Amino acid sequence: MRQFQVTGGSITCDTNYNKDRITRKMMALQKMVMFSMAFVALLVATGSTVAHADATGMSLTAMAEDGSDTIMVTGHTTGMQQVLIRVEDPIKNLILVGQLTPDANGEFSKEIKIGGMAWMQDGKYTITAQQGEASLYKLKIDVMIVGGMAMQTDSTQSTFENILVPNTGMGMEMSGLEVEAMWEEGNPVVPITGTTDNMQEEVTLKVTSPNGNIVYVDQVMPDNSGKFMTELVTGCGSWNEDGDYVLSANQGSAPQYRDTAVIPIAECMPVPEFGAIAAMILAVALVSIIAFTARSRLGIVPRY
Repeated sequence: MRQFQVTGGSITCDTNYNKDRITRKMMALQKMVMFSMAFVALLVATGSTVAHADATGMSLTAMAEDGSDTIMVTGHTTGMQQVLIRVEDPIKNLILVGQLTPDANGEFSKEIKIGGMAWMQDGKYTITAQQGEASLYKLKIDVMIVGGMAMQTDSTQSTFENILVPNTGMGMEMSGLEVEAMWEEGNPVVPITGTTDNMQEEVTLKVTSPNGNIVYVDQVMPDNSGKFMTELVTGCGSWNEDGDYVLSANQGSAPQYRDTAVIPIAECMPVPEFGAIAAMILAVALVSIIAFTARSRLGIVPRY
């Protein structure tokens, strides 16, 4: 206890009391800060849970090692029904069908074994996962099979991303769709590859012969990176007309989602394109022949 003399009396100041009061206030402030931090953390966690719970749809993944006889299919869904799994061969024959029950977290998986006569045809096999009829719960993934074995596959499709569709036209740059056909001379198989920034819609492929007949139609779903691939097989029959066959790819009617490629065919097989360099060489050769012929004629004109 300290006393301070003041004119006309004295004032008593209890310094221990002031210290205790400050300490209590500091402790109360610390408790308030800790409570606020805990409350904010709870809000963040609750908000994340609600946001995840509000997302509806399905995701599907197919994985296979190059040369493997096994395709691992996994997925996640917010639907309550069983998941119907279907596999179609390159000519759309149904070769496998089954049903999977998602677990409590919505996860499902299936190991698909490749083998037997149903898998002997080379080409693109389509795996479909579906719950009901809503497009939100229907996904497709393509797997290439060659010689009864899978090619390297690591592909995922998802409808959870529907809320993030990039092509709104609201001042965003859109690259659109591009398609390319590659081939080797004498090889009837023509791989088709392409890219698009619309990952939510199937790409329709069509090939038209030189006389205007449609000789090939297919649909392929881009993966999450916007890439797609398939292959077509030429040969006598629909491809017996020599000339340029036009491959067209489109997603809807917007011009940026339409593209074409040319496949030159001779004797039912793809042939190398007659490029600009080859045309230049031919032009030079023709000019040389004409010049040589003209000089030869001048040389044999009789002189008097």
